[in-house]
Amino acid sequence: MATTATAEGVTTIRGFPRPLARALERYAPRLDIDAIRSAYELAAEAHSEQRRASGEPFINHAVEVATIVAELQLDTASVVSALVHDVPEDTVVSLQGIRELFGDEVGAIVDGVTKIGRVRFRSSTERQVENYRKLLLSMAQDARVILIKLADRVHNMRTLQHLREGRRRPIARETREIYAPLAHRLGMAAIKWELEDLAFKFLDPDAYANLRKLVRQRRRARERHVLELQRPLTDSLDGAGIPAEVTGRPKHLWSIHRKMITQDRSYDDIYDLMALRVITDSVQHCYAALGIIHSRWTPIQERFHDYVATPKSNMYALCHLIPLDSRPPQPRFSNNDNDLRDYGREQNSIKMPEKRPFRDGGSGSRPGRLRSGSRSRPESPELPKNPPTGLRAARRRPRGRCRRAGLGP
Repeated sequence: MATTATAEGVTTIRGFPRPLARALERYAPRLDIDAIRSAYELAAEAHSEQRRASGEPFINHAVEVATIVAELQLDTASVVSALVHDVPEDTVVSLQGIRELFGDEVGAIVDGVTKIGRVRFRSSTERQVENYRKLLLSMAQDARVILIKLADRVHNMRTLQHLREGRRRPIARETREIYAPLAHRLGMAAIKWELEDLAFKFLDPDAYANLRKLVRQRRRARERHVLELQRPLTDSLDGAGIPAEVTGRPKHLWSIHRKMITQDRSYDDIYDLMALRVITDSVQHCYAALGIIHSRWTPIQERFHDYVATPKSNMYALCHLIPLDSRPPQPRFSNNDNDLRDYGREQNSIKMPEKRPFRDGGSGSRPGRLRSGSRSRPESPELPKNPPTGLRAARRRPRGRCRRAGLGP
């Protein structure tokens, strides 16, 4: 295995599976590649005789989890821990052996992931489910334990079809009731969405398949509506001298299904299937862009919420706005760290439904300890039945770069 520097200064890593190598290359100068290589070689050797239920080599799971963690751009200890997180539990290599090879920091993270994996959830009552979430947070002395466990769960959910029906449903229910809300609490919207959609797929396969078909059939029309809003909005922002990136984002399937059920509406009556996201570079430009939006679309007053001034407990910092006179889709606004909004971490800008928690520590710092008792503010109300468009403005704190998250069970 080797690393080389290209003319553009990007480090190319050889010898790892390609998806993991690509994720590591994005921030290789801040990593100890030799330590990660040692962890990969140990995991490959320890799991060499093991297979997953799908029949694929067990090492593939460790690599997928590590890829998710690397896409979050977490530190070396996190990537190493992700690669060896199943080694003490499933092979002859002990936890003490992990500590001797990679140090106490990695040993503590792997031990935390193992302990959380042993927790069994036996109740689905709302109070008990919340107690389970608090239990997981209280068990994690290091935030990276929860991150690796979430990455582990995502990859397991992606391959859940290989288990028998009797095992699939309990795992999917546990994912929807425990792990997706936990990702939400940590501000990791992209992971939350994927876990919810995968759980939906296995808990109600018929409804999932029907809704997915409907969404695909109408996608072209929705994309046309996005362009009809995106072009004039981009021109207005450019004319006002506000640096911004305007992009579209689809609503995830479980969110659409839940809205259809709770509001007793058909698919044709759900208008916010797509959202425009406006990404700016500062709080000032965030509010300036919001002013441009207000000048083009009259907002519904009772549907405007400023979480920039008063962020939610999970660092969700956006302004929510539903215009009266817009057509589908639903515009949303934020600033220039997409990864932060999707994968968790703080930010300043304008945007729509997402959140963000702790920062990763790069190669030098260590994420803070998670708190299980943070107070949750009420969620924003559901969108009204008639107005088709929603706008949200988010803020970003100036410190800290955004990191990406990888997904897989």
